[in-house]
Amino acid sequence: MLSRLKAESIWVCMLIAILLLTMIVPVINPSLVSASDTRTLTEAMDEIVSYYENHKTSLDNWEEIIALSDAGVDLSDDPWQLPDLGVGSLDSESPALKYSSTILAMEALGQDPSDIDGRNLLAELSNMQTESGAFPGSINNTIWSIIALDKTEGDYRVDKAIDYLIAQQSSDGGFALSGSKADPDITGLALLALSTHIDIPGVTDTIDQIKDCLKEIQLDSGGFSSGEAENTESIASVIRGLTAIGEDITSAGWIKNEKTMIDALFALQLGDYSFSHTPGGPKDDMATRQALIAVSALVKANINYSIGPNGGTGGSNDEQGVRVRVEGAAG
Repeated sequence: MLSRLKAESIWVCMLIAILLLTMIVPVINPSLVSASDTRTLTEAMDEIVSYYENHKTSLDNWEEIIALSDAGVDLSDDPWQLPDLGVGSLDSESPALKYSSTILAMEALGQDPSDIDGRNLLAELSNMQTESGAFPGSINNTIWSIIALDKTEGDYRVDKAIDYLIAQQSSDGGFALSGSKADPDITGLALLALSTHIDIPGVTDTIDQIKDCLKEIQLDSGGFSSGEAENTESIASVIRGLTAIGEDITSAGWIKNEKTMIDALFALQLGDYSFSHTPGGPKDDMATRQALIAVSALVKANINYSIGPNGGTGGSNDEQGVRVRVEGAAG
């Protein structure tokens, strides 16, 4: 009888222990990548690629082609499905930006935009350049036309295009689609366009002014915002531009509250390695592809940097990454 009571007591204790264990569960915050160790930029780049491999092999945007190609992915193999670039629809009414994006996507895929179905897309884009040096439409069209034609060694009036671009600089040293206040997205892309033309008079001074402007508008988090909210795309654009001119974005001048813009970028990464547009938001296709382009640029620039568990420079998991919840503790 005593032995039976002892056995029952043991079983009761075991059940209580199991019950307590089920009440204490780790809660993973899906809005943040959590890891016990730091990651290199190359490892982080490969993780973003793995997001596409596991969740998005059917591509639907030219920037996804650029992003994955820059990361070293061979898109000619399975399982990748590529979007129709719409070459046949390009005509004299098409925006220069559409030509530029098509040209850049073709170049990334190893295709020749100067000889496609009997057409020379580089010449067609170049012919759009106006006497002012601009390409028709917003400043975005001129910026991307410069980037695309430089990338593919297209022939255009370089000095006039660069002079026009410099003339669009805002009074605060940056660039914007409209108005006089610098937008980090456009400013970063303007840097990218200017980066291969340091030899043209005025470019170096313009770049110095851009850097001063970006330091002024950099947020306390290390990131950047377009409008009201800090966002992945703005941070990624600035990273691309500064990396293109050989700027060390991990140096003291770019650190805010011990955070770099790399930290700010990865603070927006989600648990599946995609990125949200703004803090706390859901996964976003544009944010993810532009983040991958930026990280690939960092890798190619040989930036040596360790990314911590929660987007920082290291340290242990904190309450942002892994929390312990005791269910039923209240009430």
